[in-house]
Amino acid sequence: MNNKVVIAVLAALVICVVVVAAFFVLADKKDNGEEKLAFTEEELSAIGITLCDDDTRIVLRDVIRLDGTPFDSSDIPKKYVLLTFWASWCPDCKQESPSLQRLYDERESETFSVLTISLDRSQDALEAYLEKTGYDFPIVFNYKNNIWKEYIPWIPTSFLLSPDGHAIAKIVGNNYTDWDDEKVRQILDYLMSRS
Repeated sequence: MNNKVVIAVLAALVICVVVVAAFFVLADKKDNGEEKLAFTEEELSAIGITLCDDDTRIVLRDVIRLDGTPFDSSDIPKKYVLLTFWASWCPDCKQESPSLQRLYDERESETFSVLTISLDRSQDALEAYLEKTGYDFPIVFNYKNNIWKEYIPWIPTSFLLSPDGHAIAKIVGNNYTDWDDEKVRQILDYLMSRS
């Protein structure tokens, strides 16, 4: 055999080994759940998700905890937080709240939480609604009902915040977001993994 044939055969064998090794590495990552789904901005936009600039922050003012103590942006947990603006009188919020409660129950951890900002007209109305429904996801009350003017066109609207407090994405579903939907949860995971 001449040298050119030997080199060609060796090159073909090396390529085969690399392809087979890459296949097993990718298959292993997929089996271990390490593969990250990628979503384009168009796909996200189609379901009401807009990516935020790196410097986008939500500044909370005129907000209190239900016990009456002040709450501001520095009180937001230093983890990924789904910050949802809602009200007990809002029909779409009523549709969204059960799945939001389940998301909180299933995902609350050292790295993720839910925080909701009530835009109710009165704290008494909010507390009566919570007593009736039993929701216990974290809630703060915007007692001047003014914060929505700055950040949201519609309720419910959510923001996914990073541990350092910047907004990763704004989520305004088609009337409301179904937090039980597997694709929505995959998108949450994707958004957290890329920040």
